[in-house]
Amino acid sequence: MNEQVRRVLFIIAWSCVPVAVIAAAIWAPPPGNQPEPLEAETIFRPTILVTTNNGDYRLVAFEQFRNYQPVYALTLLKTGRQTVRRNFGFEQRTWYFGFFRSHAEWHYRLDATRFDAALHEADNSPASLPAPELKKVRALVVTELERRAAGRGRLLEDMLNHGLLIEKFWCWQNVLTILAYLVIPLTLTVFAQCILRTRQRPAPPPPPECAPLPND
Repeated sequence: MNEQVRRVLFIIAWSCVPVAVIAAAIWAPPPGNQPEPLEAETIFRPTILVTTNNGDYRLVAFEQFRNYQPVYALTLLKTGRQTVRRNFGFEQRTWYFGFFRSHAEWHYRLDATRFDAALHEADNSPASLPAPELKKVRALVVTELERRAAGRGRLLEDMLNHGLLIEKFWCWQNVLTILAYLVIPLTLTVFAQCILRTRQRPAPPPPPECAPLPND
């Protein structure tokens, strides 16, 4: 096998690498949904219990909740929405290069449900506190969370007022897209070097001249 054939086979074999990487980047599936932040899931752990007496609310320790009636457990009602976008080209005065962008948002509402209903079936207290009563409980809960851990009460306020928003860029699909962009100039460089070496290949030396035969 001569040198030229070997170079052609090398170019064909090398071209399969960028084709495979680019194809994988184009048809990569979108990223999955993002999990809810852990601090939001665990903000009411351990459980916060409150009781009411003539419209005034106070905290109740878990070990003592059987001594009070009614007792409510604080929870969060949430709604969420997640989207994944992948744009390519020039849109709205911005260039997009085919990267995925995940957008996840959650909105929360404070809720309080009966915690001792099984112990007091005959009690006619509501199964959950209405919105005007929850406004009274909110400040009490924020103070308790801040006492448990600094910043936790402020986190609850932000969650109730603004929700949580997460924008995510890094994922394996975008890493694959970056590799696809990098492999293109690398492949062109390799091909250019192969072509230059072929053109700069030195010409073979001329065959030696035969010496004339001596005359008799």
